[in-house]
Amino acid sequence: EFGGKGGGGKGGGKGGKPFWRQFVDASDDPEVIAWCQARLEAFLSSGRESAPVERLPHAHRNTIRSMAPQMGCAWRRAAKGEYELVRAAPVADASVLKREVVEAVRRLCEASGGKCAAS
Repeated sequence: EFGGKGGGGKGGGKGGKPFWRQFVDASDDPEVIAWCQARLEAFLSSGRESAPVERLPHAHRNTIRSMAPQMGCAWRRAAKGEYELVRAAPVADASVLKREVVEAVRRLCEASGGKCAAS
């Protein structure tokens, strides 16, 4: 089901990465990247808010986890050994968020007589 070499780093000086990096780094294998991209696109086009993710090899799991935010979704742990994809919440424009924070702080300062607590 899963093609490609995975995370690499199996010694022999290939790639120059330490062996343990294969357990944390996203893969640079085009087959793994293509599979992960297709899986994320399928989830996004499904319209579902979340979807469990089947057990994946390290290379696939690390790659899908790193690609998810770039494609508008998130990877999260649902339970021990169980993960899921979730849709990212829409985020307002940064300038709008900044304006809302400034207004909230201003209102709090005015309500407290001009003194704002640090916490």
